[in-house]
Amino acid sequence: MKLYKGSHSVYKTQYHIVWSTRFQRKILVPGVEAYLRTKLVEITRYYPDWHYVEIGIDKDHFHLHMIIPPRHAISIYLKSPQ
Repeated sequence: MKLYKGSHSVYKTQYHIVWSTRFQRKILVPGVEAYLRTKLVEITRYYPDWHYVEIGIDKDHFHLHMIIPPRHAISIYLKSPQ
């Protein structure tokens, strides 16, 4: 088990995040899937301490298994737009 170190902490906070499409529409076709994977990798440029353990994409939803440092409030990054 790999542990991650911060300036004052040692952590391994794992999150399993599931996003689904509106009305469970099957729109995550291979082209959209490739674009989504590209954008997820680009996120790590802005947050280099975020680590993807696994990314699973289906036709109507996708799963992220991530390790995020405790200094980031996950609720801020995942809240829905109003």
